[in-house]
Amino acid sequence: MPAITGLAGQRAWSVGLLLASVLGLSASALGQNDKSDPLCPHIVACLYEAPAFSIRVVDQQTGQPLAHVHAIATWLVYDRHWGIMMTLEAVSGPDGQLSFPAWGPVKSGVEGMVSGRDPLISLFRPGYRARLIHNATPMGRPDAARVHGFEQAGNTFELVPFQGVPTDTLADLRRADDAFDGASLGQKAALRFRQAYVRRLRLIQVEVERLPRGTPQVERYLKILGDDIRFYEAGGLQ
Repeated sequence: MPAITGLAGQRAWSVGLLLASVLGLSASALGQNDKSDPLCPHIVACLYEAPAFSIRVVDQQTGQPLAHVHAIATWLVYDRHWGIMMTLEAVSGPDGQLSFPAWGPVKSGVEGMVSGRDPLISLFRPGYRARLIHNATPMGRPDAARVHGFEQAGNTFELVPFQGVPTDTLADLRRADDAFDGASLGQKAALRFRQAYVRRLRLIQVEVERLPRGTPQVERYLKILGDDIRFYEAGGLQ
């Protein structure tokens, strides 16, 4: 068969590349986690997803696994400042394991996810310092890559037993409150996102109520917690 040359050949070649790009979109997106979808920068939305993963939490001093650790894993996207695209919740059992299911594909903006916060994991257990774990996002991975897995999956993380005066306790509880690292969770956010956050706020509320009452800082924070819980429940918490 003779080769196609000239202007017609160039057009055929261009059309062929476009078709190959479109047809290869699904395989590329599903099979690679280091490249964005070929057409993603040229459309109004991209697809994102993450595989299931587990981590283990232990006491920093004894090395023993910790049960009842409340964890919130959040994938942040660029939206003005940062927006919340996905939030998953887990509570550890006697073995200290925290397991998060796979999710996606979900459509979001072409700006992509926030490096180091794709996901971000907030850990909280009464009697221990709150801990925020940033994802070890590989250098060079596009923000608009389709797959954003937790790179430290399978690792063990330590929680440090808390020691301090009431003012230190209050400061640490505020860190546990900031589960999204400064990102905003709106009242109309997905129900399961608000449920997870309200459960975190209620755990913190119990701990604040154990502090010496009557001090302005404690009473003010209790009011803030109460207002926040009502705010998120008003969206339809069940």
